[in-house]
Amino acid sequence: IHEARRKNKKLIGEIFNSIKGIRVVEENPKAETSWFGVPIVCDNNNLKNKLVSFLEKNRIQTRNYFAGNILLHPAYEKIGNYLDYPESNKVLDRVFFVGCSPTISLEMIDYIHEVVVKFIKSME
Repeated sequence: IHEARRKNKKLIGEIFNSIKGIRVVEENPKAETSWFGVPIVCDNNNLKNKLVSFLEKNRIQTRNYFAGNILLHPAYEKIGNYLDYPESNKVLDRVFFVGCSPTISLEMIDYIHEVVVKFIKSME
């Protein structure tokens, strides 16, 4: 399971790194990560929204970055002002995940590649 996750993250990451304005988070050299998703960092919120919408319309599920600014969660909103943490808000605006389950096949990865190529062409 671990090796399949790592392989899928590498292959999917290479696909998304081909998009201008996108960077895929890489592993810390001192770690060995068992990836559950491919973290994708966009240069701006507009690019993120366009890409996420395109992927979802093409049946590739995404997940918003779930960390970021915890003060936006209702349970913590009275602790402080979320606006006092602009870097946390920037992460929420620019980062999302595409899954890299060990059950993703090469055929599925090929489909992701096809959709990403269509997205790149749509942005030209």
